[in-house]
Amino acid sequence: MRHDTPRLDSGQAGEYLSCMETPINPTLGDLIRWWKDQKALCEDYDAMAKAGRGLLNDIEADIQRKMEEMGIESVAQDGVSLTIRKKFRAKYEPEMWSDIVKWAASSGLDYVVQRRLNDAKIMELVDNGVPLPQGLTVESYNDLAFRRS
Repeated sequence: MRHDTPRLDSGQAGEYLSCMETPINPTLGDLIRWWKDQKALCEDYDAMAKAGRGLLNDIEADIQRKMEEMGIESVAQDGVSLTIRKKFRAKYEPEMWSDIVKWAASSGLDYVVQRRLNDAKIMELVDNGVPLPQGLTVESYNDLAFRRS
């Protein structure tokens, strides 16, 4: 496992933001340039954060594996306490998903299923003339799209 990812310097963001003194009435060009600069900065930080999360996940897996090898359920060191606990999560057979959703709805247990719709798939149905059930509609909204050249 690699454990040598550089740490994020929290002072970098402050230095960057201090150079973005905003005039009282910035031009559209000013705002677009600031958006572009901020977007690039956010992408850099997102990449570092993603790498950091991956590294933390690797280290946590290494710690858990080492504790299990040693037969240790709990340990404390350097102000950190670690405990391996048995947890449970729901598991389902993918081919049974429709039956599970029907069971939850007919039993009044619809709260056990996350309520999330796939907008693209719903719009595909609408585009193909498939009628939507009562209570399901589509709505429009304005979205600002950016494309860097």
